[in-house]
Amino acid sequence: METAQDLIEKAVGKAPENAVLNYHLGMVLYKNGRFLEAAEKLEKSLASEESFIGRSEAEMTFNELRESVKEG
Repeated sequence: METAQDLIEKAVGKAPENAVLNYHLGMVLYKNGRFLEAAEKLEKSLASEESFIGRSEAEMTFNELRESVKEG
């Protein structure tokens, strides 16, 4: 059975520049403790000028990850 992460990764593979898909994949990776990969996907989602539901959560999570890298 495919997980949500598997499905989102497939979708990102088909639309790698899609901000919403990168946001959702970044959040799934974050919740699974894969912080470096999560930061990369969240950064990619935020690089887009596209407005999407969850953009503020993406910004907060990305900033949190960036700060933890500085501290660690």
